[in-house]
Amino acid sequence: MSDVDRLRGRLHAAVTLPLLAAIPMSACMDTAETAQATPRPMPAQATPPPVPAPAASTAPSAATKHMLGWPHVGDPPWAGSPEEETCPKGDWCGSVELARKFATAETPFEIGCPERLLGSAQHDIDAKHRGLEGMSLHRAMQGSFERWRTEQRRKTGPDDICCYHWFEYCHGRAWLDAAGPVVATTTPGLGWGNPIAQDVANGLPEAVRAALAQAWLHDALAEHASVASFARTTLELLAVGAPFELVAAAQRAGSDEIDHAKRCFAIAGRYAGTALEPGALAMLPTRPSKLVQLACDTFLEGCVGETTAALRVARQAAVCEHPVLRATLDGIAEDEARHAQLAWQTLTWTLEQGGDPVAQVVNALACKIALEQRLRPPVHQPETILSDPRHARLWAAHGRLNADREHAVRHDAWSGIVRPLLAQLGIHVSTPSQG
Repeated sequence: MSDVDRLRGRLHAAVTLPLLAAIPMSACMDTAETAQATPRPMPAQATPPPVPAPAASTAPSAATKHMLGWPHVGDPPWAGSPEEETCPKGDWCGSVELARKFATAETPFEIGCPERLLGSAQHDIDAKHRGLEGMSLHRAMQGSFERWRTEQRRKTGPDDICCYHWFEYCHGRAWLDAAGPVVATTTPGLGWGNPIAQDVANGLPEAVRAALAQAWLHDALAEHASVASFARTTLELLAVGAPFELVAAAQRAGSDEIDHAKRCFAIAGRYAGTALEPGALAMLPTRPSKLVQLACDTFLEGCVGETTAALRVARQAAVCEHPVLRATLDGIAEDEARHAQLAWQTLTWTLEQGGDPVAQVVNALACKIALEQRLRPPVHQPETILSDPRHARLWAAHGRLNADREHAVRHDAWSGIVRPLLAQLGIHVSTPSQG
């Protein structure tokens, strides 16, 4: 039995829904006029804050300097975002007019170009426009302005061109504001990192060690932020009168995330050669206490996000050769599967309570995601680590996936798990035509 079959089988019991058996649902219908609430768009990932340098008494290694985001040659300096290793990314240059279509009203401008692009902010986009070639239209895309490259292109081309580097956020449940995921600052310290007995970084080349430090630090910050996310979920469940079982499971999930964060901070610190812990995490405003909004948020953040995360971590454990890391990944994968089960149970309950109006909105949201799957550009291979076969093997041996495997995770989670489970709920999401 494949990992997809096992996870789908585990989640199957969460989506028994007698009430919806009598609700006729069309495949990917246009429900804009019947929707009772606006589905929350897929968020763009906020770049994790750089880790502060360790105390002056500790001389950082080259790997630590790299992980801390110290300046590198090039424009802009590489910020060390772990999505650069596992998520879709690319470079794009286009007109100011097109760039503005991905900018919010609050976005600052530099030499006439928006400094940041967000897939969730896009409006009036013609997906077939030739000027968008090489650009991601996924709602989890974020782009950073590259001034030097823009200036070079303007010397030989149009003077209204703007150049960007973009990537797509592709990880599990996050602490979200209107612009995307929010994570804590990072400081030296052992408060959230239980020391691990074995030094997982022994004998690693500096470049691999630095990349692994940043990747595990990203996981640690994401797990830490998920503690807040599940706290918010608990309040949102209480606000709509959810049953005890869902509220209790959300509380337990928050405790799981504390354990995950501590483990990941400990591992990141081993690779970095510097103990790390989270600093302050920004508080976010409450979201509307509506059943239909809870259904949309649960579907995006839990049914899609955590189902994908559970499959991803299981595959990380499968390729991992280091016993300490593999045990950590196995434990996280088990917990993420339970969190995905909670999400599908919550979605099922919202559909039972809200009936057709809620089902129509979730149907529209699922169809939008299916379309974005079709428009998603190819996953780019990481340039830094995986170009060296020896380094690529170490990357996998320490529990990380390359770009091809990451692409397979997202494809298999959507096609092999999410869509079949939606069909059980009476929500049939067809694959959009390739016209």
